[in-house]
Amino acid sequence: GRTSRGPVNLPKRRSALSRMFNALVVAAAGGKPCPSNAQLALRCGLASKQAASAQLHILAERGRIAIEGGVNGEPRVVTILHGK
Repeated sequence: GRTSRGPVNLPKRRSALSRMFNALVVAAAGGKPCPSNAQLALRCGLASKQAASAQLHILAERGRIAIEGGVNGEPRVVTILHGK
């Protein structure tokens, strides 16, 4: 028999922003501290910790997360905001 070679539907790669949000949700669900910018960059395939910081702030601006602390050596607390 002959097989058809139609278009292949490959899953779309998640955006860096989506990977970042997922990494934060996983950490929160596991009761773990918020990952550092360097850890997030590595987990999300970003080029630098500065890129991770920028992604965090975009998520906050879009109302997906709230960020507290994280300055002058104090721990950063990220709250996942549902229903936004």
